Amino acid sequence: MRYRALDPSGDMQFGHGQTDFFVDIPEAPAQAILTRLKLFTGEWFLNIDAGTAWVAQGFLPGATGPFYGVLGAHTEGIRDQILQDRIRNTPGVLAILGYSSIFDPGRRHLVVSATVMTIYGPAPVRLILPAVPPAPAPAPTPFIVATDPGQSQLDGPDLLLANLPGETTTTLAQQETKPWPRPPAATSRQPRRLPPPRSR
Repeated sequence: MRYRALDPSGDMQFGHGQTDFFVDIPEAPAQAILTRLKLFTGEWFLNIDAGTAWVAQGFLPGATGPFYGVLGAHTEGIRDQILQDRIRNTPGVLAILGYSSIFDPGRRHLVVSATVMTIYGPAPVRLILPAVPPAPAPAPTPFIVATDPGQSQLDGPDLLLANLPGETTTTLAQQETKPWPRPPAATSRQPRRLPPPRSR
């Protein structure tokens, strides 16, 4: 079995020749277990049925995924069965020698530890993941609301003046609006006139 190694941040390793691969050693099936566990059902576009049933999808309209999932309330009875089945069905795994899963409600983490017997010998597997994946924070949208020239204040509801990274949000009710600056006064210099066209 040949499996590409991952670095500590979970990216594939390149540029080190054959040392970037696990070849016929217990770490190859162990790496396969970790990548199989981290793959969510429906995440891989070539096979949306492949993956670990981390989230129950069967109740969503048009869902093809399972009616059960590892994450969520009251999943203690089924989550270990789902994870152990996923580990057992990994190529190169003969048996699970030891297994434990610990849910830490304070940190909202699920820690899965297992020792598996592979075709190359025993291998430890440990996976720590947030039990409820955090929703990505929306990116701040920088924009400024301005008034028309000559208008000193906007009427109506509080409007957002600025939402720039590192700044606090300010509304018109919290900040006094100043009128637009007037253009500079005309100078005494007269505009240049073009000469009349030449006659033929």
